[in-house]
Amino acid sequence: MIAWSTVALLRPWWLLGLPAIALCAIHVALRAGRARDWERAVDAELLAAMARRGGLLAGAARRNLAAFVVASAIVVALAGPALERADADSFRNLDATLVVVDLSHAVAEDGALQEERIAARTVADSVGTRQVGLIVYAGDAYVANTLTTDADALGATISALEADTVPDPGNRPSRALSLARRTLHEAGIVDADVVLISSGDSIDASSMSEAHQLVASGYRLHTMLASPPGRPAGDPQRRAALATLASSGGGIAATSGHPDRLLRYVGTRPVERLGSSALSVLAWQDLGRAALAVAAASSLLLFRRRA
Repeated sequence: MIAWSTVALLRPWWLLGLPAIALCAIHVALRAGRARDWERAVDAELLAAMARRGGLLAGAARRNLAAFVVASAIVVALAGPALERADADSFRNLDATLVVVDLSHAVAEDGALQEERIAARTVADSVGTRQVGLIVYAGDAYVANTLTTDADALGATISALEADTVPDPGNRPSRALSLARRTLHEAGIVDADVVLISSGDSIDASSMSEAHQLVASGYRLHTMLASPPGRPAGDPQRRAALATLASSGGGIAATSGHPDRLLRYVGTRPVERLGSSALSVLAWQDLGRAALAVAAASSLLLFRRRA
């Protein structure tokens, strides 16, 4: 989908048919008036009779204009021109972001906890009108803040995160991802982003499996490497592990030092996100049928008869 403010094309790839139609139009125009082959193959009286009945197109290329208008209108209709519905924002409850924060002791010992707080708050502030929630984990995972549109309340929760917020020792991101998937499913969310903010430790096969299950549920998993001050790139192996996890989850891998691409993505307007899914009918009014009506009306010109 391509959107410009309140106007969009839901299926823009169909517009690739317009150049093909234009080439056909040029080809026919260049061949207009060339009836020599017919003149050699058909008796002159029969050819004249065919011309009187409108069965001969030679020298009448303008009559093909209707056919090209019809074909172009059909392509435009298939491209799905659409207008944003006035009540589109009422469907934002179908779209959410879950921030998942690693609070294992390794993060605190590495000095990355403050970076995680800043990263989590930045993501929460970037989602606009979407619902956002918070999950924290170490040896187990817990919902720290249910899905809400109150970014200030969520920010207060994020600021209070400490290394001992999660009492269970260890580091099991797979549990957090599983909890995120269940939370979204139980809330009836149909399109969501899960943002895992972590130092990249303990990313294993079970984490990859949970990433695939998130994708199967219609969600995306992004990762953000939180590294301590002075080490913006983080550990290469952990960074690679998070990048692989994001790839498995159909999302974006970022770092706390360079989060711009991820923030732009999660900040996309809900109406644009729904328009890219099967729920586009909720957010956009598809004008394709109106374009087909134009095509149908233009097609009547193909059946006109000359006096």
